[in-house]
Amino acid sequence: EYGRLYSMAYDGTDLKLVLDDTCYDVRQEGNLVYYLNGADLCVYEIASGESRTVVKNVFEYGVNGDDLAYFQDSDEIFMSQLRYLNLETGEDRLIDGLMMAGGCDMENGTLYYSRYDPETGNGQLCVCDLETMEINTIASELTSFYRLQAVSDGVYFEAIGEDYNFSQYYASADGSIVRKVEAGLTDNCQMFHEAVGNTLCVWSVYDEMGQK
Repeated sequence: EYGRLYSMAYDGTDLKLVLDDTCYDVRQEGNLVYYLNGADLCVYEIASGESRTVVKNVFEYGVNGDDLAYFQDSDEIFMSQLRYLNLETGEDRLIDGLMMAGGCDMENGTLYYSRYDPETGNGQLCVCDLETMEINTIASELTSFYRLQAVSDGVYFEAIGEDYNFSQYYASADGSIVRKVEAGLTDNCQMFHEAVGNTLCVWSVYDEMGQK
């Protein structure tokens, strides 16, 4: 379907085409559906059935209510920008300039994002208070940070540990807690989500013949 946007009921019925457009990295916020179309960050309004471009030249984003964070390529070679857009007021400002930008997610005015530290060669997990714009590094001992999932008191993420395997981790907002999620099934995860005390994941298991 070339990434066209569909909707359906929770039981799988009432499947219908919503938007005849190329959509990926789709995220719903109330009556709005955000998605990337090429390098354009767009939003589809469920009530009106209309879509529009929010920001151009975007390759990664996170949205929570009226808070939108997004990554853009910088004019400086090998560098990117992490920017914040208040969707209610239209205020748009730079949060951080970084090399090899990673992912981001936010919850209740707190933005979590990953970046590359050229001095150590490792990734960094950072937190930004969107009210004060104060930035702190809360984890840096892991090689990289992927698929951030912000929750009320911290963030879940996928990272490469000392054994070079992908595993799921949790970090508190102040960085006092950084621990591996002991779910028993999280090594080599491709997808991960935590909500209301439940952990859901998709992982790979290979048999002796190397079959997935």
